[in-house]
Amino acid sequence: EGLLKGLCVEFIPISRYKPTRFFDNKDYINEYLKNAKKSENINLHKFTDFANRWLKEFDLGDKIRKLSYKNTFYEFQIRKNNKWFDIIDNGSGVIQLIPIILNISSQKLKKGFGSPHFHKTIIIEEPEINLHPKFQSKLADFFVDAIKNFDISIILETHSEYLIRKLQYLTAKKEIKPADTIIHYFHHPDKIPKGEEQFKQINILEDGSLSKDFGPGFFDEADNLAMELFKYTKISKN
Repeated sequence: EGLLKGLCVEFIPISRYKPTRFFDNKDYINEYLKNAKKSENINLHKFTDFANRWLKEFDLGDKIRKLSYKNTFYEFQIRKNNKWFDIIDNGSGVIQLIPIILNISSQKLKKGFGSPHFHKTIIIEEPEINLHPKFQSKLADFFVDAIKNFDISIILETHSEYLIRKLQYLTAKKEIKPADTIIHYFHHPDKIPKGEEQFKQINILEDGSLSKDFGPGFFDEADNLAMELFKYTKISKN
């Protein structure tokens, strides 16, 4: 009980988005805009810059605004190439990333900004959904930058090889330390390989390599398909 006292955890699920042009006050974007005005002790310029910078990095746009609608509801727009678009008019990747970027941007900054607070852990479900492989890789840069700027820890549920490979690369480049990342790999309970437990911990070592192998069907899947394609092509030509 003593360990759990004061524990601050937030969960960001996969965006199960219902198409609508208007949002009420509980919408995540409105929450971000509201938080940005809460305290004069927070360096607003720094964390709004963080959000706008990553909107650009993911090629989503460079700024978000809200328009009032019948006093209670708001319409949200994102600016790209100097034009404003309703968020609903963007792709599903935009809908998935925006709540993650703005949620993290509304957290407490490190180094004493704001009033005393608990360190927060944010759990994010499959952030790579609907993203191009290039942006799945860029997620690693985003999360590393977020942890450096905000007083948070992040737990990711992911199936993305690109995200994990990028974390290996950042470790090998000494941009993050091996202790900064822990991978927990779970086998399907009905398909546990002989001699292994259902759960195993994998660490990224200083040179970027992994302390243990993943289970079959993760990193080896692309290699296996390439090999099968090579065999099939060779047979077809003979």
